[in-house]
This record gives sequence, structure tokens and C-alpha cells, in this order.
Amino acid sequence: MIPRYYKNLDQYSYFKSEKTWLVALITPYGNISETWPQDQEPEIQDLLPTEIVDLIEKRLDTHLLCTGRDETKKKIADIRAHGVAIDRAWLKNKIKDAEHLVQKYRLRLDQFDAMQEEIS
Repeated sequence: MIPRYYKNLDQYSYFKSEKTWLVALITPYGNISETWPQDQEPEIQDLLPTEIVDLIEKRLDTHLLCTGRDETKKKIADIRAHGVAIDRAWLKNKIKDAEHLVQKYRLRLDQFDAMQEEIS
């Protein structure tokens, strides 16, 4: 399983009508998530998964009451114990995606070059 994370704006509470930002991290060693108010959108682009863990934990620590804090902290510890492997797998996948994109663009460029030669 390749570690991944995402951010989404939606209504995540049955008791509140306002939308909140959800940041979630999915790894082979556990999944964690946290929410932010709509006006406090967290920036996650280009962060490593271990940096997402830091972001989620920092937000978790701001809550005065949190019924799932101990369970989430245990998951965070499990994820951190494998942090290097998680970041490495995520980076390898990002490189693979980038190489595929470069290959796709090179093919398109070759097609344009061929069209240009036909015109000339």
C-alpha cells in the first residue's frame, strides 16, 4: 500500500451545519485525520507524510476535550515508528508519477515535431 493523504472541505459533523476541512493520512501502519474550521484551511501541498502527521498532531493537541485522543496518539506513534519507510514509499511513488508525466509530455512533443516536419 502506498501512503497517501488528502484534504477535503465538507460537513463532517451531524451537530453543526458549517463545513470544515478534513486532512487525512492513510498508511499501512494506521490512518489518522483531523478537521479545521473552514476559515483555517491547512496547507498540505508537497508535504511529506510525516509532516502531515505533525500537522494533525498539532491540531489534535489544540482540543481541550477529545474522546479519541489516546487512540489517535497511539496511531501517530505507530506511524512515526515507520516514518522513514512511509516517506520513502511516498517519494518513490511521486517520482514514478512525475516520470510518467514527463514521458507523456515527451510523446506529445514528438507528435508536434512530426507534425511540424510534415508542414515544412
